[in-house]
Amino acid sequence: MMIKVCGMRDIENINQLQELDIDFMGIIRYSKSKRYVDDLQKEKVAQQTMNKGTVGVYVNETLENILQDFIPLQLDVIQLHGNEDPAFAKALLEIDIKIFKAFQVTEEFNFDSLKEWEALATRIVWQA
Repeated sequence: MMIKVCGMRDIENINQLQELDIDFMGIIRYSKSKRYVDDLQKEKVAQQTMNKGTVGVYVNETLENILQDFIPLQLDVIQLHGNEDPAFAKALLEIDIKIFKAFQVTEEFNFDSLKEWEALATRIVWQA
């Protein structure tokens, strides 16, 4: 089982999390989230030394904005949490960026849509 703790934005919490037996820590770069890491917080987070896997969480973001975060935030993986299409994921893979893909599972969810992501995403993240 993989453990990812998401929504980290407080430096003290980030440092405490570095001491736990987890696989990944998620940093949300979606401005509509309550746990959004804004540009000021991004600068503070970028100053930390990360010893756990770090996931940048994005919702329908541009490739340019993701790339601006990738090195400063020491990201290991990008989690696509919106309506991104497989072509966008392929563009990330072409520049050697690993992907987690999140899906909101509802009664209407089409599980056949997962087939095109099997070769693209390192992990599939489910949200109920």
